[in-house]
Amino acid sequence: MSLEKTRAIPLSSIQQGESNKVISILTEKYGKIHALAHGARKISSQFGSALEPGTLSGMLLYSSRKSDLFTIKEASVIDSHKNIKTNLDDLDQLFKLLSIIKNISPLHVPDIHLFSEVCELLDVFNLKKVSCLAVALYSRMLSLRFTGLMPDWDEAIIQSKLSNIYLTAHGILNTDKVNEYGTKGRVLSKFAVKVFSRISRIGITALINTSLTESQYKELIEVLDMLM
Repeated sequence: MSLEKTRAIPLSSIQQGESNKVISILTEKYGKIHALAHGARKISSQFGSALEPGTLSGMLLYSSRKSDLFTIKEASVIDSHKNIKTNLDDLDQLFKLLSIIKNISPLHVPDIHLFSEVCELLDVFNLKKVSCLAVALYSRMLSLRFTGLMPDWDEAIIQSKLSNIYLTAHGILNTDKVNEYGTKGRVLSKFAVKVFSRISRIGITALINTSLTESQYKELIEVLDMLM
C-alpha cells in the first residue's frame, strides 16, 4: 500500500454508483491507469475540474497490491487547457486525441517520453500555436508510431528521388515493387513524404514551423487514415 504524487492527464471516465467515477488517466509515473474518484459526480466534489479530460493535474494516488485500480485521494489543476475547451471543433479534436492516447497506451507501463509529448501537444494547441487540423495530423502519426505501422519516411524520400512512391495494400512501395506485386496504389507526392519525414524526425516543433493550407492538411490526414 502506498501514496504517490504524480502529474496526470484524465483521458475518459465512466460512472460508478451514484456519486463515483472510474477514470482512465495517463500519468507521468505509472503510465496509463484506471483510478476511482469517490464523490467525483457530486456538485460539491473536492476535485473540481481537475478530473476533466485533457486537464493537466497533480494527483495524489493510493495504490494497493490487491487491486489494479488506484484511488484518487487529491487532485489539483496545473493547466486546464481552457482555450481548447471553449471551441467546439477544438474540443472535438481534443476528445479524439485523448481516445487515441488511451488506445495506444498499455496499462501500468510508464512512458515519460509519451507523457511529455502529450503535455507539449496540449500546450501548443491551447496556446493556438497549432491548428485543430495539425493536432488531427499529429495524433494519427502518434497512433501509427505506437502500433508499429509508421512507414520509414526517410527511406521513402530516398526512393522518391528514383521513382514514384505509392501507398498500397502492401505498404509504401516504389514503382518497381508495385509492378512486381501487380498491385495498385495511390501515388504519394514528394511534398507529403517530406512533411511526414520532417514531423517524424523533429516532432511537435515541426508542426509549429510548418505552414500548411487546410487542403494540404486534409490531403496528409487522408493518407494517414489509409495507413491506419
